[in-house]
Amino acid sequence: MKRFVTYFAMFAAMVVALLLAAEAVVRHHPNSYKYKDAWMTRNAERVSTLVLGGSHSYYGVDASLLGDSAFNLANVSQHPEYDYFVLRRYGDRCPRLRRVIVVVDAVNIFDPPIEQLDGDRARATAYRLYMDCDKHSRCSRYGMELFNLREFNRKLLPSLRHLLRGDAQADCDTLGRFNRHDSSRAVSVAELERTALKAAERHRCTDYRHVAYNCAWLDSIGDYCRRRGIDIVVLTPPAYSTYRKHIPQRQRDTMRAVAAKFARSYHAHRVDLFDADSTFTAECYLDADHLNREGASRLSNLLVSKAGQ
Repeated sequence: MKRFVTYFAMFAAMVVALLLAAEAVVRHHPNSYKYKDAWMTRNAERVSTLVLGGSHSYYGVDASLLGDSAFNLANVSQHPEYDYFVLRRYGDRCPRLRRVIVVVDAVNIFDPPIEQLDGDRARATAYRLYMDCDKHSRCSRYGMELFNLREFNRKLLPSLRHLLRGDAQADCDTLGRFNRHDSSRAVSVAELERTALKAAERHRCTDYRHVAYNCAWLDSIGDYCRRRGIDIVVLTPPAYSTYRKHIPQRQRDTMRAVAAKFARSYHAHRVDLFDADSTFTAECYLDADHLNREGASRLSNLLVSKAGQ
């Protein structure tokens, strides 16, 4: 019996050691959260404009075109709660910060917290591990990559390849905009319809209970900016017509009402490009609700002209 216990303990120790080694490998792999934390740690003192929001601004706003020291702090599925976290964490380090771009779109004010969304739950781990978000304890399920087994398995082999080759990069450019597999290729109308249906299935709101929750976090952002005398630009990014037609009218009306109220409450400049079809034609889209490089260039230049960036 003693020998069995000894062997079992040795086996368990080997398994734990392997799992910890795999955890270290996955954490070593570049990602946008780690990159943005490191960039802001090095450069915060010279930043004057920060871009917040989810994937629509992560893909759609090119900070290099905003005309001053700007950085894109957006990330996929980054709703107002985490917008406020990154603004508070990094904005406090930015003595020259004078403008924040806040996104109100057909997604971020309707979704529940990301911890309640199966496809996005692992993102809370990324904020905990790579941006030191204190919402969750280091000892919680969000304290290790390994605790999100599906994402962990997806990341492990690419992380090993990166470790061996040293050739991986974060999914964003030097100023924080998404650039993985990005291009300005033309997208067919059929593809825009297909991606619109897929996106609308995820984004269509049938339960409006979370609007108040997300608006409360928007108010936290507004109060932070007001206390520091920071100007706010409220951006509703463009979406292609095939996507918009699948979003219920009530959802679109609520989105615009929230953006208008927020802009009034905090004397913000509002830029609504949701249905700007004449400017954002098919060649501007990576899919039906995300801009490609050409679209990001047009959107960023419009921000300069409309909001005085």
